This record gives sequence, structure tokens and C-alpha cells, in this order.
Amino acid sequence: MASTSGQWDYGCSVNDLRKLMEYRGTDGKGKIQLEYGGTEGLCKRLKTDSINGIPNTTEELERRRTFFGTNEIPPTPPKGFCPLVREALKDVTLILLLVDAIISLALSFYRPPHDRTGSVGSFERFIESLAILITVVLVVLVTALSDYTKEREFRGQQSKIEIEHNFPVIRGGTQLQVAVSELVVGDIAQIKNGDLLPADGILIASNDLKIDESSLTGESDQIEKSPDADPMLLSGTHVVEGSGKMLMTAMGVNSQTGITMTLLGPKNTTVEEVRKAAKREAVFFVLLLFTLQTVRFIIGTYVIDENSFSLSHVVSIIIFALVSILLFVYAHPLALPFALVLIWRQRGWYAARLRRFIQYQFTVNGVATFIAFVTAIIIQQYVVSILQVLFINLLYGCMAAVALTVSMNHGETYLLSTDNLPILTRRLWVNIKGQAIYQAIILLILIFYGERIFDVASGRYNIAAETSVHFTLVFNAFVLMSIFNQINARKVFGERNVFQNIHKDYLFVGIFILQLIIQALIVQIGCELLRTTPLTYIQWLCCIAFAVGGLIWQQVIVSIPCRQ
Repeated sequence: MASTSGQWDYGCSVNDLRKLMEYRGTDGKGKIQLEYGGTEGLCKRLKTDSINGIPNTTEELERRRTFFGTNEIPPTPPKGFCPLVREALKDVTLILLLVDAIISLALSFYRPPHDRTGSVGSFERFIESLAILITVVLVVLVTALSDYTKEREFRGQQSKIEIEHNFPVIRGGTQLQVAVSELVVGDIAQIKNGDLLPADGILIASNDLKIDESSLTGESDQIEKSPDADPMLLSGTHVVEGSGKMLMTAMGVNSQTGITMTLLGPKNTTVEEVRKAAKREAVFFVLLLFTLQTVRFIIGTYVIDENSFSLSHVVSIIIFALVSILLFVYAHPLALPFALVLIWRQRGWYAARLRRFIQYQFTVNGVATFIAFVTAIIIQQYVVSILQVLFINLLYGCMAAVALTVSMNHGETYLLSTDNLPILTRRLWVNIKGQAIYQAIILLILIFYGERIFDVASGRYNIAAETSVHFTLVFNAFVLMSIFNQINARKVFGERNVFQNIHKDYLFVGIFILQLIIQALIVQIGCELLRTTPLTYIQWLCCIAFAVGGLIWQQVIVSIPCRQ
């Protein structure tokens, strides 16, 4: 592991060099000039010579590897698809949902001996339980596929850089062919057409040099490089034309490719951070809902009604537990594994793609969980049903994953996927919570006052009326606000113009329109399982107005001062 104490010996540390390599173009040139007094000044800091290179002694090479790290990324044992499936099945949330679905499936066939009402609600409970079972299986398979894809991509990139070729460097005034894994910070390397750059570095001299940076940025254009205009060279990129000489400044896990691999590699701490963030709030609401429902039942049954203990009371508490666990369906980002598969199949901007999807998905899950919790406590109903949430999470969530992670590069500026910011930045949380507050307020107004506003029959406290205009309005408004929030999710760093270059993003626009068409068909044709019934054009216009309001509200959100 690289030491960050290189400051004492070399005048700049590993972190200094990592931060330097985040700059691009003339910004990079300006940073080198301002902080190090130009390329020659940086060479002096690193105790190397732009012509003769570093001393070719074992002691010097080992010292540099100790201070700055080696040009290797620690390998991990390869895993097959089946072991990854077993790992995915260890997720506590999925285990709870699996147990919940199995028990609910069994209860759907149960009818008390003296119940003469028939199987009211049994079919719906059966379908919901079956849907949860299928969802768990899909999530496990897609999660395993996501991890398998990342493993394969990780090893592919790693082997290209470490194994593919030796590299010409100058040490002690002599040009040598050195194995890529033996390179060190401060090496002066000769680069030419066809080379895959094995480390980050600064261009010292060039002759009509052009670089393909699509492996990191996704941009297919060839980038002209020169010491005066754009001297920043990145590991994992290809020389497609010309030649030059570079000073190596960051390598291995500290290079841009290394940081990317660490970001979304097999030991995926970043994605685990995202998953844990989603689970924390879910666990809180699940425990709180179960506690409140149980306490209310005990007080009502034994204190107010003064009933004696009955086995049916235990069944009621078990049902409370099952109902509470269902909140995990609302809170779990079911489309995240699918999004990760898509992200890894793209080239570059990994963090930017992931942040865009998270901003959309966490807002959907946060609002759904909060609304489910409030309505379960107050009116003892899930106004947005399990099937509706699964529909939103799986169909619309997967479509949003394609829209937000596949198309990226339309003249827009993104921070590199290798920036030092966490995936879940403060600005991202402000965007998520700001939109969640707006959507939750709109939905609560519709749930508790919607029947008066639109002069329709109330769906509250009435299971038979759940397929009603009232609750269809709630569902439709929620879906439309989520769809329109995808436009906001295109910008994750507080940019005001969320429509920037959207007219060039044909895939995003196409998916956006397709989602609106699907939603219109589901509502207007009517779907018993999704509890929808046709709405009037006035009701539709109101739902669309709520959705557009989210775009306007975003301008208020981005005005909130917030550090990244």
C-alpha cells in the first residue's frame, strides 16, 4: 500500500498527485504551473530528470514503490455465477421478503372455520405473494449477473494494463524495456501510436499526439495532446496517433483506472454504501410500523375492549409483522442491480451514471416507503399497493436505468467517475430529499383530501373501493412525478438547466415518451391487479401539473447552498 508520507522525501504526496490528475486540459496545465512551477518543477519535486529519467538503482526503485505504490492492483480470486447467486441470497432483506412471501402465500389459502365470506382478498394476496417471490428470484439473478459482469470487466481492464506489454522508459539516461508492473512514479516513458498507457502522467514532449480516452470518459473523439494545451494523460487510454514523452505521476490503485476499478470493482464498497443507505431507513420504518401496530392492537384488544387472550391474536401480530416486512418492497432499490449491469457495459463516467440513477431511484423508494408507512398507521391500508410498487420499481425503474445510465455524452460536462467525492454526495441527498418532500406532500393531499378536490368517492377505509378513481389519482400522480423526476436526475451537482442537450438524447426522450404511453394505457384501459380505473382529462391534466411542478420545485432545491 502506498505511503502518503512522500511529502518529506519528494515534495508531493500520493494524494497530491491523485488530485493533480483530476484536472483536464488547460486547467491541468494551469494547476501544474501554479502549484509546481511547470513540468520541470514537478520533475524536480519527484527527483527525476525530463531527459535522463530516474537513477536506475534497486534502492531508488524500492523507495519510490514504498512512497508512491506499485503499478499493480491486488487480484482477487475469480468467482463463478453460482457462488455469486449464493452470495446474493445472503441479503437479509431478500431473505425476509422470501419468508414473508411464503407465509403470505400459505395464509392466502387459509380461511377461519366460521368465516362464511368466502375467499375475499385471497386471490389478491396470492398474486401479491407470488409477485414478491418472482421479484426476489429476479433480483438475486440480476444481482449475481451484475457482480459477474463487474468481475469480468475488472479482470479484463486489469490484465490489459498489467500483462499486455512492456513499456519503454528512460532510467539513468538509458532507454529500457520495463514490465508494466515494474514502472514507478517519476519514470520518463516514451509513448507511440498503438500504446495502451499503463499509468497516469504528464506530457513532456509530443509530436502530433492524439489519445482515445473513451475507456474512461465514453467520448469516442480523439483528443489532441500537447505540453502547452492538454498535458494530462490517463491510464487505460490509447495512443491512436503520433508520439511523445511522459512523466509518470500516478499508478496502480492511485491511477484513474485503478480508482475506477476500486469504485465499482469486485470489492465494491461504493455500491455496498448505496445499498446500506437504502436499507437503514427501511429497517427504521419496518420496526416502527410493527411496534405501533402491535401496541395499538394490544391497547385496543386488552385495555379498551377487555378481551381475553386468543390464539387469533397471535395470528394478528404475525400478520402485523408480515405487513411491516412488506415495507422492504417499497424501500428496496430493485432496479439497482440491473442499472449496475448497464453501467459496467458502458465506457466511462461510471460514478456520474450511478449518481443519476440513484437520484431517481432513491426518491421513488423514499416517497413510496413514507406514504406506505403513514397510510398503514392512519388508515391501515397501503394506498399504493405492493403490485403497484413492484410495477414502478421493476418496469419503470429498469427503463429509467437505461435512460439515465446508457446515454451520457451530448456535449455535457461531468465530473470524472474517478473523482474523490463519495457517490452519495451532500448535493445528491439534498436533491433526493427535496423532491421526496414535494412528492410526499402532493400525495398526502390527494390521499386525505383528493375525494373533495375532485368530487369522487373516497377510497379510504374501504377495501372494496381500492380500485377507485380516488386511489387511481394517487397512483397516477406518483408515477408521473417519478417519470418527470428523471429529467431532474440528469443533473446531480446542482445545475439549473436540467434540459441541457435533452433534444440530442434520443434514447432518454424515447423512453420518457414510452413510459407516458404505458402509464396512459394502464390507467385508461384499467387494470384490476394494479387497481386502476379511467380518469377524465381534467384529472389527467392535474396529475401532469403535479409532475411539472416537480421540475419547477427543482429550481428551488438547487438554490439551497450545499457543499459537494
